[in-house]
Amino acid sequence: MSQGHFQIAFLGDSVVWGQGLLDQHKFSTKLVSWINQYHPAENAYKTVVAHSGAVIGVGATTGHAPVDGEVPTSYPTILEQCDQVPGNPSDVDLVIVNGGINDVSVQYIFSPNTDQDDLADTIHRACYCDLKTLLLKVAARFSNPATNILVPGYHLVLSTQSNALRIPTLMPLLGVSLSTFIAPFDPISKIVSNSLLFWKKSAADMMQAVADVNQKLGTTRLGFAAPAYQEVNAAFAPTPWTFALNADLSPQDEVFASRKTACQKDEPDLLQREFCFRASAGHPNASGEDAFFNALYPLLQQRYGF
Repeated sequence: MSQGHFQIAFLGDSVVWGQGLLDQHKFSTKLVSWINQYHPAENAYKTVVAHSGAVIGVGATTGHAPVDGEVPTSYPTILEQCDQVPGNPSDVDLVIVNGGINDVSVQYIFSPNTDQDDLADTIHRACYCDLKTLLLKVAARFSNPATNILVPGYHLVLSTQSNALRIPTLMPLLGVSLSTFIAPFDPISKIVSNSLLFWKKSAADMMQAVADVNQKLGTTRLGFAAPAYQEVNAAFAPTPWTFALNADLSPQDEVFASRKTACQKDEPDLLQREFCFRASAGHPNASGEDAFFNALYPLLQQRYGF
């Protein structure tokens, strides 16, 4: 560890990246600012290799170079990100890492045609089995016993508190065809049920993965932190901590203009580019980032004496 230089490495997908947010509103910046405000001698700083759309990537055989973090893309995978943190890994004081939702597939989660038993199995494979593989690699690369590894859980996208009349506007951006709404059952209730299933099942599986890796390695370096979302904090709910869309289908986020430019540069597919323009939908807003910060900083207090 470098004396007076507290380095935090951020690996993962759009949640760790902070999709749609100005840098000062991201929980990664909030953590660094909090340390420097109350413990200025630490001189904390962050290294971010997380990006929108990243998969854990167990078994992945293709890839491409990084693009703007706001542009959703599977690659570099989070396993690859582990090797992309620059410098001496022994000098990293803390690693924040997540992953799994893009391996499950957002389209699969929110499709009303998804079988929930199959969804539960897929969540387990991504958020437990694949996450364990990732965490073992992270622990091996950042092997300094003083380096803690914290895994934030996922937020809630849709709930029973979400305005059911607004939910269909979000579905095309999650890859769900509007034709699925012509069905002999209540697709909105099924979509909400799938969202709640992912939220609860992913948290349980990620927590278990952290516990099992700690046990396997004989360490307590890994920790899990679940943001304190409730159903009222979902998109289109009364107190949303999650970006949705405005009534005119415009995005609600803070960096729309710059992301649009990045999408035009880095996303050649015209249809995917339209999704990219509104990629903030379904992600934590500034209040949601506060929830992630509030879940993580007590672990820093506990582990580092901050």
